[in-house]
Amino acid sequence: MRSCWLLALGIVSALLAVGCQESVIEITTDDDIADDDTGDDDAGDDDDAQVTYEAVSAGGRYTCALQTDGLVSCWGCVNSQLGQCDPPEVPFVSLHAGYEHACALQGDGTALCWGKNTDGESDVPEMELDQVCAGGHHSCGLRPDGTIACWGKNTVGQIEPPEGSFVELSCGCWYSCALRADGSAACWGGYVKGLQDIPSVAFSTLSTGYCHVCGLVEDEADALCWGEADDVPIGVEFRSISVGKFFACGIDMKREIQCWGANDDGALAPPGGMFAQVSAGRDHACAVGLDGSVVCWGEDVHGQSSPP
Repeated sequence: MRSCWLLALGIVSALLAVGCQESVIEITTDDDIADDDTGDDDAGDDDDAQVTYEAVSAGGRYTCALQTDGLVSCWGCVNSQLGQCDPPEVPFVSLHAGYEHACALQGDGTALCWGKNTDGESDVPEMELDQVCAGGHHSCGLRPDGTIACWGKNTVGQIEPPEGSFVELSCGCWYSCALRADGSAACWGGYVKGLQDIPSVAFSTLSTGYCHVCGLVEDEADALCWGEADDVPIGVEFRSISVGKFFACGIDMKREIQCWGANDDGALAPPGGMFAQVSAGRDHACAVGLDGSVVCWGEDVHGQSSPP
């Protein structure tokens, strides 16, 4: 089950986790209180403003979230000098946290990446993009014409995407996958046993992780995984899915979270309640509630599961 980790460890010993992994926040204040000049103790100030989230992205041992004002906030980078918790202070429309670097897309199609950059994974080529994702030591972007561009480390062809037009993109640790308009999937890169054993079905969405890929079957919403994957819950339809290191999580039709796979550090113990989005990282995961709050669970040695 974990042979891809052992294989990669012998070749890329520095890369020990997934993070090789999708988010938005609204700052709300009570105008009546903010404008109250009476000096009442309940008046509050900017430091007490409630921050809510539309989406969150769990990386290696850190987490980032995108605010509804477009700004990104990150946490969990204790003792890290890589800069993955220092996002640019500019507005974005989408966000993706990878192993030790993250990328986000601005409204004009400009992508920016930050964090580790030893292999050029954070050096975004000058181009317009519709999507961007961060993997292990590489990144990829989807152009408006549907073609894919990748940059960064190229140990096993992870920055050599196939030709053709695609509609969705997801970066894993040493590989990436994409969906065509007809729902068929394509993957490139390596270190994953069974990566090319792609099911011959149409997917509505997919998610890549450490050693396996999962997608939701179009018109059925069943989860289907390949690579070194654990069996998914039987008879469950999902709204969305996210793959982590050796586990995955999905939001079912009741908007509850279900997780399966390896229960390292409590990764399979999501909180109860109803959620809008979930993101699985290395050994932790985070989700956005219907009220815009963020909760995380699993490994927390760096504070990656302790949102501000």
